[in-house]
Amino acid sequence: MQQESPVIDISEFFRLFVTGLQYRVYKFCEFIRIACSFYSNFSFMKADISLYLMYLFENPYSISRKFLKSKKKQRHLYIRRNPYSVSCENCRGLWCYR
Repeated sequence: MQQESPVIDISEFFRLFVTGLQYRVYKFCEFIRIACSFYSNFSFMKADISLYLMYLFENPYSISRKFLKSKKKQRHLYIRRNPYSVSCENCRGLWCYR
């Protein structure tokens, strides 16, 4: 049996290059669409751009882990809650029985 060489031919290289280029153009157009929709809110724009720049240099999971470790005292904010417990907190005990 003859093994295929690891070198790709010109047509496959061109197809991969065009696919990568199409992806970059789509990603840029999507970024512009989101920016026009939501960047009127300055605080959102600042947070989004800072996260985007952080993601270029660091893994998103490690960024999330650092954030959660820095907010250890507010751990109750990240507890999963079901809709019943949330509705009971919103009614302030007027009709909920726990």
